[in-house]
Amino acid sequence: MRMLTMIGASVALVLASAAAAQTTSPAPQAPAAKPPAPAATAQPAPSGTFINTQAQNEKLSSDIIGMSVVNREGETLGKIAALILDQNDKVTGVIVSVGGFLGMGSKSVALPWQSVKFETKDRKTLVVIQLSNEQIALAPDYKTLAQQRNEQEAQAMRALQQQQQQQGQQRPAAPAPKTQ
Repeated sequence: MRMLTMIGASVALVLASAAAAQTTSPAPQAPAAKPPAPAATAQPAPSGTFINTQAQNEKLSSDIIGMSVVNREGETLGKIAALILDQNDKVTGVIVSVGGFLGMGSKSVALPWQSVKFETKDRKTLVVIQLSNEQIALAPDYKTLAQQRNEQEAQAMRALQQQQQQQGQQRPAAPAPKTQ
């Protein structure tokens, strides 16, 4: 009987602690959030800040880049790869990618902006220049500032290597080890 009482007391204790664990006291409430301050009214940008529409006499660079360049005979010479802007952000030149096949073996030729004419034929705009295929083929390759720096660094590295090789050849041979 005593064993039965002990088991009963243990079961009651376990049930009571389980019930106590399920009842939790309510969490303290956070202080009420302050209502947001009224937002300052946005001021419109000054007049002339935005351009709303493209004018009839304006060209988009995205339309120009990638256009085929033809000569006066209508032969395709290449495609416009980039525009050159000066320190005042004025277009001063155009870079034409010429030669090659699928971008391999091509070179970049830069032409003054004034030498490029836009002509519309059959509702299609063409970029026309007054140079022949042969003249374009003989034109110098345009070099960007990054390409010029890379070439200068490579040239300096070659000069340094050559100097090191010459110094290595001028050193006297080390004396043979003495035998005893």
